[in-house]
Amino acid sequence: MKNVRSLIVVIVFLSSTFSLLGQDVHFTQSYAAPQSLNPALSGNIEGTYRIMSIYKDQWRAGLDQPMKSYGVGGDTKFNLNFDKTKGNDKAGLGVFFYSDRGQLFRMNTNKLGLQAAYHKLINRRNSSYLSAGVEFGVQQRNINYDNLNFGDEFNEINAYDQVTSEILPPNNFGFLDLGLGVTYSSIPSDILKYHIGFALHHFNTPTLSFYAQSQFLNPDTEIDYSYAAKYTAHGSFNFKLGTFFSLSPRFVYVQHGNQSQADIATNLKWDYIEQKASFHLGLMLKSVHGVDGLAPRFFSPMVGFEKNAFLIGLSYDAYIGETLAGNTGLNAFELSLRFIGEHENEFNFCPEF
Repeated sequence: MKNVRSLIVVIVFLSSTFSLLGQDVHFTQSYAAPQSLNPALSGNIEGTYRIMSIYKDQWRAGLDQPMKSYGVGGDTKFNLNFDKTKGNDKAGLGVFFYSDRGQLFRMNTNKLGLQAAYHKLINRRNSSYLSAGVEFGVQQRNINYDNLNFGDEFNEINAYDQVTSEILPPNNFGFLDLGLGVTYSSIPSDILKYHIGFALHHFNTPTLSFYAQSQFLNPDTEIDYSYAAKYTAHGSFNFKLGTFFSLSPRFVYVQHGNQSQADIATNLKWDYIEQKASFHLGLMLKSVHGVDGLAPRFFSPMVGFEKNAFLIGLSYDAYIGETLAGNTGLNAFELSLRFIGEHENEFNFCPEF
């Protein structure tokens, strides 16, 4: 089994011949880390600044050491008082860092992204904004070869204790990672507000191969593996159902190479006005592209508690796929934290959005 796992790691992480959706971190609570979803969402907040973090633990029952992902970031916004008679355009700036870690072989992906967005006021009456954003990121990948075993290391008795003749490439490399995005948001009535958006990540399609950094290559080794561009369409709607309740349907569709995923969710928010607190209860259905096309794979309940400007969210992805029916090894857990604040500025540098 150990040798099989090693072979899988080498194939996927050193010389993969196809794009995997799993190459990117995909959070169930994607709106808890909006900058990773679309750079145009930077600065699209009700306060003047936002700080968020998210943690994902997946495949704990299926692996001795589960996959773990971490993310932390923040953003802010400010006025661009070009024409006070027609309203204010906005600008947003943000930063987001994430790390995706495979514990068994210490396979790590780290990314630091800087986002900038411009929010153009289209209609002051219904607060309609057309936003465009860019992301400049640096991504770094590495793997620890110490826990890998190859066939020529087997002593033909009971252990992998021989010296391998494999010539392995450098185990660490980095590259520039660029993204673009647009969104449209509006508040057409007192009971409805919404936004829809589209994002393009990795549009520079950088080389994604450890062997690209190697000076000693087998002529038959393929190294021209590009990081496939990722297309994301998303939308969020908020319907006010009364004094205390609101409903927020959402969707996210991702196309990454020849892989795709569609998330459909809804969230019910119950406000406790006197306590300045809210309770969130949500459900999500994830459909993933497989051998039988796009089909439901995960059912995800979500809960959250909000107090003043602080929100904590929990979600659990329960695997419901047919191929591995009853297998709990593919389940995942997420925890998110978010704080939205206001800070005063005598020059009105950071007004409400």
